[in-house]
Amino acid sequence: MFTPLMKQVTDLTINTEERLKGVIDLVFEKAIDEPSFSVAYANMCHCLATLKVPMADKPGTTVNFRKLLLNRCQKEFERDKMDDAAFEKKQKELDSVSEKERLQEELEEAKDKARRRSTGNIKFIGELFKLRMLTEPIMHDCVVKLLKNHDDESLECLCRLLTTIGKDLDFEKAKPRMDQYFHQMEKIVKERKTSSRIRFMLQDVIDLRLHNWVSRRAEQGPKTIEQIHKEAKIEEQEEQRKVHQQLLELRGSVREETWNTVPVTKNSRTIDPSKIPKISKPQMDDKIQLGPARAQLNWMKGSSGGAKASDSGLILPLHSFLLQSHRKVGALWRESGLNWSDFLSEDEDLQSFISEQKLQFTQSDSSSSPSSPSKPSLPPEELHTQLENLLLVDMATDEQIFDWVEANLDESQISSSLFLRALMTAVCKAANTSCRVDTAIIQKRLPVLHKYFNADTERQLQALYALQALIVTLDQPPNLLRMFFDCLYDEDVISEDAFYRWETSKDPAEQQGKGIALKSVTAFFTWLREAEEESEDN
Repeated sequence: MFTPLMKQVTDLTINTEERLKGVIDLVFEKAIDEPSFSVAYANMCHCLATLKVPMADKPGTTVNFRKLLLNRCQKEFERDKMDDAAFEKKQKELDSVSEKERLQEELEEAKDKARRRSTGNIKFIGELFKLRMLTEPIMHDCVVKLLKNHDDESLECLCRLLTTIGKDLDFEKAKPRMDQYFHQMEKIVKERKTSSRIRFMLQDVIDLRLHNWVSRRAEQGPKTIEQIHKEAKIEEQEEQRKVHQQLLELRGSVREETWNTVPVTKNSRTIDPSKIPKISKPQMDDKIQLGPARAQLNWMKGSSGGAKASDSGLILPLHSFLLQSHRKVGALWRESGLNWSDFLSEDEDLQSFISEQKLQFTQSDSSSSPSSPSKPSLPPEELHTQLENLLLVDMATDEQIFDWVEANLDESQISSSLFLRALMTAVCKAANTSCRVDTAIIQKRLPVLHKYFNADTERQLQALYALQALIVTLDQPPNLLRMFFDCLYDEDVISEDAFYRWETSKDPAEQQGKGIALKSVTAFFTWLREAEEESEDN
């Protein structure tokens, strides 16, 4: 729905200030009349943010979409106060006329319409801020102005705004200001001078902050056809998983068509407990399963288990576990404080014993597997394939990815540009859904991204090169690179320094598609510099 609509707008000839204002008015009115679609309209504005046209009264000077949109939002925000004054004037006139009932209905209808416009405008402003088209100082000004007026309409708008952007404003530097806002809100709730509805709304926002801005119920917006299909697919996969789990649980059970486990006959001999005084009856838990903890496998009972379900989903965790077993045993041995010399006679040579029995892994924390002292370097194609299978096909957990990397790559390979680029490519491919970024997938993989990219500008630069190459292979979809940049910056995966290094890089090997890529993220870098300047001013 969004892409065809966006194409219709970009196909329009918008070459004068009057036409640009007309487009802004149309989009703005739709956004505040249909707050459920404010995210889509905000994204549309984000795509048009860099559009420039000549000014009518100043030849040679241009004006851009973002500035005119900001003026329109500010005008609507200030208009609310003018409406309040107009309503008060109408109320006074109403008290002195004969057709009081009819005019009262008209006044209430006008007030209700104004309230809907106010809340729609506030929600739209919040969505624009989340896309970095508006800055933090502007948002703080809005919060302060709304908090000063203790009328119900202003406080309702305040609640809507903080619900939308509170999480983005509530970081370490801004915490003192946020504390002041919420102290004032708590005071309003306690004074009980506002309506119950508004007090409950204020309390909901206060509780939302206490729970780290994690809502108890997800905000239900309109669903696209793609989302409905995706939910149906997830539901189907969940059903298949349950069936698979039931089959695994039945593996140890006795069936009519399989052999029964041979029963153990009761021994007639009695045991004298006094002979084994150190043994105490353990507390058994019938839910305990034997086998490697991390693989979480159910083992078959004798010949009765059968092979009713496929083991394909269990190969990866079992393989990773076996590769790590010698290290875990070695670590346990070293922690015990034991020494092999304690078990040898004086005439036996310790090193010969360790070598013959292949026990080198018990002597040093950095020892590798005795059977594989070095790890062969994987070819680039195989490395890409393996990582994409883990992330896109097997949907491996972060722990399984860490295990695979540790088992197959050494430190030099992990820090190589080949691995870093392959990892970023696989993560971004998984998060790319119909040329849109699924931020939930990026957030799910944050432990992996932070482990291998965090606090290292050079590694982050390799990640950006990989992302640029991926966008080229996808034929440069509009705004996809910008959406990835927004997400990676918001989640602290890529630092500002790394973004600036990528922007100014003249590396000949990294120039394919660089021009188009730079143009598509112009708005991102404009916002990044403006935010930096405002931060310095504050």
